Amino acid sequence: MRADWRDDIGTFRVGIVAEPGAGNTVPGLALLTEAYTKALGMKVEFVVSRDYAALIEAQANAHIEYAVYSTTATPSHPNVANASSLLWRLSIPTA
Repeated sequence: MRADWRDDIGTFRVGIVAEPGAGNTVPGLALLTEAYTKALGMKVEFVVSRDYAALIEAQANAHIEYAVYSTTATPSHPNVANASSLLWRLSIPTA
């Protein structure tokens, strides 16, 4: 019998960016943690980043399993914008 992916991960880490000047405080984080824990059926931990560059680095280095990006953050970072553009181009069927 194969192990469940939840067992392989142990704790599902979600990256999120705090508001400027808020430090590591994100309003409603306890409710988000509870909602993710119930939805995934496993322990969830939020990792609060100081900015989007740190969040991208955490995701790229596999320190988190999932990152929450705002709609305005995605095109603002060149690596994400380039990756998004590439994925969009790859999804277009070619003749």
